[in-house]
Amino acid sequence: MNDKKLHKIAGILTALVGMALVTFIPHAYMYNWDRGAVFGLVIAVAAGKEMIWDKWMKKGTAEYWDFWATLWPGWLTCLAWLTVETIITEVIL
Repeated sequence: MNDKKLHKIAGILTALVGMALVTFIPHAYMYNWDRGAVFGLVIAVAAGKEMIWDKWMKKGTAEYWDFWATLWPGWLTCLAWLTVETIITEVIL
């Protein structure tokens, strides 16, 4: 499978799991800071894979575009989740 496709899938899955956790697990709401933290989680996963796994542990080749190939699909997934959630809570309910 293409390397960029794997990064895209990793970004999407990170965002989906993070948004699902902060949405469906009951907790004290933090004025949507919890959902904003998922954006940070996607950054941490994308940067961590490139810097720690590829560069420091020398398990691959650290590439700038791999970071972006993980980051943007993850962020777009978070935005799509928030859009659908807003539609459901404000329009339907």
